[in-house]
Amino acid sequence: MPDHPYPFMQQPMPRSTACLASLTAAVIVILGSAFFAFAGASAPPAPFLPTVKPAKPAAIGKGRYHYQLTLREGGTLPMGDTPFALFLSNRPLPFVSAKNQVWQGTTDDFGRTPVFALPFRLRADEVVLRERIGSGPFGAVFAATADGEPFSVSPYSLVICTDPPRHVLGWTDARGYTAYVAADAPLDIYLYGEHMDGMAEAMAVDATRRASDDAAICKGDFERENFMGAARLQP
Repeated sequence: MPDHPYPFMQQPMPRSTACLASLTAAVIVILGSAFFAFAGASAPPAPFLPTVKPAKPAAIGKGRYHYQLTLREGGTLPMGDTPFALFLSNRPLPFVSAKNQVWQGTTDDFGRTPVFALPFRLRADEVVLRERIGSGPFGAVFAATADGEPFSVSPYSLVICTDPPRHVLGWTDARGYTAYVAADAPLDIYLYGEHMDGMAEAMAVDATRRASDDAAICKGDFERENFMGAARLQP
């Protein structure tokens, strides 16, 4: 598997093969490895994204190609006033100085990012725009696959080992990416699959019980039903 230039795109820590009953040999990898796994060189080039008119007073970055993207929940409904992370899966964004090459911002009321200016055109399969949980220079994102294909538009939960731990429910996008988790220091995060028909039940779990379970996970007891992967946030 090729090395990826961005430190946060790391291989996950050792993981269990336990997974959702609907998946076989499910593998969860950190973005980067995932890109090469299911969007390899043999795939036909993806179409270029449409550009927009130059922003006023100014776009972020410099270049002749201007883009404004829309953040969508599971690739469908726009997510207004939502923190987001933007990066490219195969090359850096010229206007980002952060070591991990991730731009962090917040969408407008209609789920749109600011307008970005670039010296090159963007293809649809290289742009990764995801909801952001937290903020800071350390970060990571999972890309879920099943039998080598993206685990698309599927429910999941993340346990983020802050103090106290934070539990996040979400939906992967069409390429299997989860939310991007960011923090000011290294943190462990754990990914679990959720059954489509069990999301309501998962949301209704008693807060005290969930806090106890999440604390146990962060202390090392993470090998439980539907465990899919683990990682540590990197700068």
